[in-house]
Amino acid sequence: MEMGDRSLPDSWEIQTHSRNEAHPQRLRKLDEVCIMSEKQGQVDRFLKKEYLYGFSTDLDTETAPPGLNEEIITFISRKKKEPQFLLDFRLKSYRAWRKMEEPHWAHVVYPPIDYQA
Repeated sequence: MEMGDRSLPDSWEIQTHSRNEAHPQRLRKLDEVCIMSEKQGQVDRFLKKEYLYGFSTDLDTETAPPGLNEEIITFISRKKKEPQFLLDFRLKSYRAWRKMEEPHWAHVVYPPIDYQA
């Protein structure tokens, strides 16, 4: 490059983009989003396929209604095969808990907790 020459060296590259032309970084981001969407579509299709391999396991299940009361505590204790003294302790603790008032020292406002839901 000579003194009066205003051209840039060959090693310098200037990238220009018109307003209507997408910027390369934006195109890369768009490609990433498209690839992620395509992968999500593949995952969704896979999850919706019917199970083909024939293996299955039958499980015995027991459910309890939502909420907490003495019957539920007894049910859980019997299910876990706990000794009677532990059930008695849990029931005594539950009865004491029912008499307690919820503390309000945090200055936080929230709806009351529904323990029976």
